[in-house]
Amino acid sequence: MTAALQTNDASYIAHALGIVARAKGMAQIAAQTGLSREQL
Repeated sequence: MTAALQTNDASYIAHALGIVARAKGMAQIAAQTGLSREQL
């Protein structure tokens, strides 16, 4: 994620977030970030 964020490329960051979300589970990420699943 750090590398993705450093690119400042919104589509690349979104893609990286999708990979992380699938790996960790959307509900767990939502709980850890304080965002809803829809916001993610």
